[in-house]
Amino acid sequence: MKRWVSRGRIAGREVLRLRSRAGWPMRCRQPRPGNLLPRRRTALVLVLNALGRAHAAVAGDSVYAMAGLLYPATILNAAGDSVGTIGTPPAGFRRVPELEPGALAFTAEEGPGAQTGNRIKRLIESFDLVTSMDIVDGNRLVLTVGRLNPAKPWFPFEPLDVSVEAYDRHTGQKLFENVRLPEDSKVLGGGRYLYVLLSPRIPPWRIAKYELFVPVALQP
Repeated sequence: MKRWVSRGRIAGREVLRLRSRAGWPMRCRQPRPGNLLPRRRTALVLVLNALGRAHAAVAGDSVYAMAGLLYPATILNAAGDSVGTIGTPPAGFRRVPELEPGALAFTAEEGPGAQTGNRIKRLIESFDLVTSMDIVDGNRLVLTVGRLNPAKPWFPFEPLDVSVEAYDRHTGQKLFENVRLPEDSKVLGGGRYLYVLLSPRIPPWRIAKYELFVPVALQP
């Protein structure tokens, strides 16, 4: 992905301004000479970029977007303005830990391979994340919650889908959470139903479609 970079100062600090090909602006502090990870926040940002990814879904004139490691999702209107948030972590959701400066550092002699093995495996086994976001039946925002596969502790990381939660996208009310998916299944997307690929590693592949059931007490 191509990016352009410019320098500037904010509140007396030198920063780098970056913009991705998709147009999303990013900003980071200029590292001090000799410091690989000058601040804890810098280390956390690096982990977010490496282990998580952004998700988005569109319904009506609203866009829902979120980083896989961070609740809540942001609601954008047709003009691209933020108009609110939606979503709360389900019970038992494990947030990504804050890393100490230099926790994932490596020397030029070691190379990036020094991060593989137990160091990364322990990290990705310690947190959960949102692996996809879909609109189902027009009015339900469905988040798939999962984890990274500890058997593949290096790029590209493999997200595993574990459970789903759903919200009324108009009111923000949570309809259910921690509904388990079939083991080793993969959520493909939404629409009238939620489509799930069963046993994606073993052909012939089968796709199941699930209709969302909302408890009577939560129905309008």
